[in-house]
Amino acid sequence: ISHQQFTFISYINNIIHLLPAYAIASRASLLGSATCATELQDFRDAVDQRMPWGLKTLDSSGELKSGFLYGNNFWLGNVENAVEEIKMTDLSSSREKSRIGNVLMCFSVYTSTKIIFNTKLDTEAIAVIHGIRFLSMLWIIIAHTIFYTADYLDNKIWMLRFAEGIPIQVISNASIAVDTYFFLSGFLLAYMYLKHKTDKEKIKPIHYRKKLNEFFISIIKRYIRLTPTYIIMIGIVQLNSAWYDKTSQFYVEERPHETCAKYWWRNVLYINNLFNHNTMCLSWSWYLPSDTQFFIIGLALLILSTVYFYVAVVILSTILIASVILSGYISYIYEYVPTLDEQYRLLDVLYYPPWVRIGPYIIGMITGYIIKRFNKKIVLKKSTIILYWILGAACNIFVLFGLYKRQISVLSTAIYVAISRTVWAIGIAWIVIVCCTEHEGIVKELLTCKIWIPLSKLTYCAYLLNPFIIHSIRLHNETSAHLELLSMSAMVIGHIGISYICAYALSLMAESPYVLLMRMFSQSHSKKKYKECEVIISHT
Repeated sequence: ISHQQFTFISYINNIIHLLPAYAIASRASLLGSATCATELQDFRDAVDQRMPWGLKTLDSSGELKSGFLYGNNFWLGNVENAVEEIKMTDLSSSREKSRIGNVLMCFSVYTSTKIIFNTKLDTEAIAVIHGIRFLSMLWIIIAHTIFYTADYLDNKIWMLRFAEGIPIQVISNASIAVDTYFFLSGFLLAYMYLKHKTDKEKIKPIHYRKKLNEFFISIIKRYIRLTPTYIIMIGIVQLNSAWYDKTSQFYVEERPHETCAKYWWRNVLYINNLFNHNTMCLSWSWYLPSDTQFFIIGLALLILSTVYFYVAVVILSTILIASVILSGYISYIYEYVPTLDEQYRLLDVLYYPPWVRIGPYIIGMITGYIIKRFNKKIVLKKSTIILYWILGAACNIFVLFGLYKRQISVLSTAIYVAISRTVWAIGIAWIVIVCCTEHEGIVKELLTCKIWIPLSKLTYCAYLLNPFIIHSIRLHNETSAHLELLSMSAMVIGHIGISYICAYALSLMAESPYVLLMRMFSQSHSKKKYKECEVIISHT
């Protein structure tokens, strides 16, 4: 800095210190703890730090004029500089515009795509869930390809024989893949609920009204998350079915354009699994009402457990035991034998009803409690881990291949039906437990691979879409299908690819926007509302 510049700055500093307003502010300590003393000190500090508002206030403060002895005792500053009226942006209007923008962003293809393909997980997230969910969906699509192509086969009799081989049991018993989904739903419900419940909350006084609000709000959130996509699919399938009914050479027993027109309300209320298969709109959607009904029961018991833990445990155990006994009893009185035609005949009593499917959901809830209770820090010896792997694998192998002969007694079948779904869930529970803890292994490496995460996020849409795609492709063809291993394998690969491409589009259109909207309104619920205001800033 030059000597001239230094001299000029010193001159300015001297002038500032001589101005009356600054001189008075410098003596603010004489006023003690008065409010004006604090304000004068703030003013002096602002001038010393060359803050714009302090300099503007000093500049407009004025000074004593000549003529005091003749009565000129006015000390007038610059009024225009002293008071500056500023029209601030309307905060509520700005906030409203911002909210509209945020709402529109929820329907952004770019935003939704980023969320779908984001592979980062929370530190407490259960990564293994994504692998199990996606691989189970592949299994379901394989089974749906066989099941829904049956109407178009020119060798239906061979299909019944095809289901008897030991390797093919993986396909003919693929319905238990849905029980894996029930297990995952129960697991996530219990784990996520308990994750947000701290010990302090358990000590607090019980507020029954808050518990009821929590119950109903959770149900409403789930309904909003699932229903828009569900309704869109009902409309698409209904229109598609009506079109192909007039243009296709094939006649399909399932007629959504007729059943959905009459009974769509059952789907919207999530009760369609309680009615006959022939009157069901979207037969494959039976899973959604079952899962929703289990969610309501499970949530009620979890909330109850925060108040009366052992009462909730007794009720949960009673439901599980009752489901096992009832499943076996129904199988026995209907003299069920495990053949494909018998399975189809008894869909309404042994496949769709929620009371025969709730077992895996309860096992999932128990597993979620165990994982949260031990905070994912279950330490086992190597020999113990090997033993549990053998037991877990035995559970799954028993369920998959236990009926490969098919020609077994009614009593043996009833026992199998009673315990198979629950035993399968126990086998899956071990896989989840070992993958959630610090026990490394090839299974954990496979199921926690990040590539499964985006595909897992699309499973809901893929589940709704894949039977529709299978039907549409076959109805559009001019020739029948022939059940043969290589051709069906190629068909399965095509169905998987098309299902997930369409699932991505459906997710962008219906699922992701409503999930984001719900999240946005949940986050903004606690924010304060702003009022319109006109702010006047005074420099004096």
